Amino acid sequence: MTQTYAERTKRLASTLASHDLQAIVLLPGPNLLYLTGLSFHLMGRPTIAVITHDADPILIVPELERVKAEANSIGARLFSYGEDLET
Repeated sequence: MTQTYAERTKRLASTLASHDLQAIVLLPGPNLLYLTGLSFHLMGRPTIAVITHDADPILIVPELERVKAEANSIGARLFSYGEDLET
């Protein structure tokens, strides 16, 4: 039986406490793709997934990737950021 991305993420989250971990942070690459189904390139603008045992997953992405991240199937809360060159 093939697991959905949400099931994979929940299974990972449920094992964190047994390894004495509060969270897992994923960067673009095979692990992020396997757990979320989202494929991003590793670049200067950080793309991060945070998985904890006690909250919904979080995706932090550049504004340019927001639409892609909104299509996530893991129920992640989404935070995006822009580039303000004045600050």
